[in-house]
Amino acid sequence: GYPKGEDKVVFYDGDATLPTFMRDVWLNKTLFTKAVGLILQQAALSGPVRVFGEMVAILWTQGKVRAAIRLEELWNDLAKEQEFSLLCGYPKSAFSNQKDNELFLQVCGTHSHIHM
Repeated sequence: GYPKGEDKVVFYDGDATLPTFMRDVWLNKTLFTKAVGLILQQAALSGPVRVFGEMVAILWTQGKVRAAIRLEELWNDLAKEQEFSLLCGYPKSAFSNQKDNELFLQVCGTHSHIHM
């Protein structure tokens, strides 16, 4: 492992990680907690964990909007069990339709801090 205090960057491909906890078009909470929780536990051995999540944006752009919102909720549930900071970014173009306004507000409602 890395000594405490040294920064370490680890990349996981969102497109490759999603299938580990997706079943059909929905997310399995147990599999998410197991797969992502293990990654976070391993990362925490080196110090504080900061996660940049792209999987919600991937789901959104695939048209799996409800699954994207559910994934945000799963991240929040995991944060109650493990300590990490989650940073999310979404392409502005994904929310360009008027019909997306309410859904965008739901996404924002799942976060503790929002910067636009």
